[in-house]
Amino acid sequence: MFKIFNTLFHMFLKSYSNQTRLWYARRLGVHVGEDCRLYSVRFGSEPYLISIGNHVTITREVTLLTHDGGVWVWRHQDPTIDYIRPIVIEDNVFIGVQAIILPGVVIGRDSIVGAGAIVTKSVPPGSVVVGAPARIVSTTDAYMQKLKQGISTKGMSPQDKRETLLRTWGSTPEEWKTKLAELSAGTLDA
Repeated sequence: MFKIFNTLFHMFLKSYSNQTRLWYARRLGVHVGEDCRLYSVRFGSEPYLISIGNHVTITREVTLLTHDGGVWVWRHQDPTIDYIRPIVIEDNVFIGVQAIILPGVVIGRDSIVGAGAIVTKSVPPGSVVVGAPARIVSTTDAYMQKLKQGISTKGMSPQDKRETLLRTWGSTPEEWKTKLAELSAGTLDA
C-alpha cells in the first residue's frame, strides 16, 4: 500500500513547488539540509536512511535506492537475506536527470553526478562522475574552468540569449556539427 501511495503522491508532487517537495521528503524521514532543490525524486522504501546536505540539487527522475532488490534470487535459500545501506549526499552537490544512486553510496561535497549515471560506489569530494557505472571524468575545479571558457547567457533576455547563441553556433545542424568539430579540435573559442 505504501508503494502505491508513494508512486501516486510522487506523480502528484511533480507539479508542486520545491517547498512542498522538501516538506514531503522530510515527512518521509529524509534528512534534508538548507537551500536544496528537489524535483521528481524517488526515495525507495527506506527514505529515513537518506541524508541530503545543504545546497543540493536533485533533478528530475532521480532514484535513491537504499536496498538491493536482487536478493530476491536467494530468498528461497535464505528467507532473511537483505542488503540495506544508507545514502549520504554531502553539501553542494548536483545530481543530473535520471541518475540512480545505489545503497551505501556517499557523494562527497562539491560534486556533480551526470545525467543517467548509475552510482555504485562512493564519490570523492570535488568530483564529476558520469556513466553506467559512474566513473570520475574530472574534478569540479577543472570542469568549472572548462565552463568559464564558454558563453555566459545568465541575465540575458530570452531574445538576447537566442541571438547570441545563434550568432555563435549558427542556425542549422550542419553549422552546429562544423562548430562542434572546430571546438573539439581546439580551433573554436566558444
